[in-house]
Amino acid sequence: MSAPAGEITAPASRVPGKLLLVFAFLLGADQLSKYFVRAWMHPLETVDLTPVLKLQYVRNRGIAFGLLDGYASLIITIGIIVVVVIVMATLLVRDRDGVTWPLALLLAGSSGNLIDRLAFGSVTDFIRLPHWPAFNLADIFIVSGVALLLYHLFLRDGAQGEG
Repeated sequence: MSAPAGEITAPASRVPGKLLLVFAFLLGADQLSKYFVRAWMHPLETVDLTPVLKLQYVRNRGIAFGLLDGYASLIITIGIIVVVVIVMATLLVRDRDGVTWPLALLLAGSSGNLIDRLAFGSVTDFIRLPHWPAFNLADIFIVSGVALLLYHLFLRDGAQGEG
């Protein structure tokens, strides 16, 4: 759609500014939390915060639940592909598409863990709940982003179409 004759319009931004701000904040929070864990704790050191919540410094060389430990090159390659795909998705959507938050969460989480793998050869995990492996803020962002994206794609749109 073009502007009427004589009217000057600015090009529409393909990447929502809100997404960039949320991404930067979340990535910063993830990297800062991991920095403090690496600076103040020794590997496998545990600090009890509550009866169910502990801080435990774990170096995870695999993916979720330590799977693929020993396949660093494959994990890094997949991580780079995931980040590139998410960045490409952000270029295709606009804020009105309702996926700004899920994409920001996914991009921040994926980037945070990829940065760890590239810089340290492992991901710094530190949040520990009973009967669950240690995880980090980036993992929370990824799980939340996937949940919000699935909700948006399958539940929210379907519920709106029924009305």
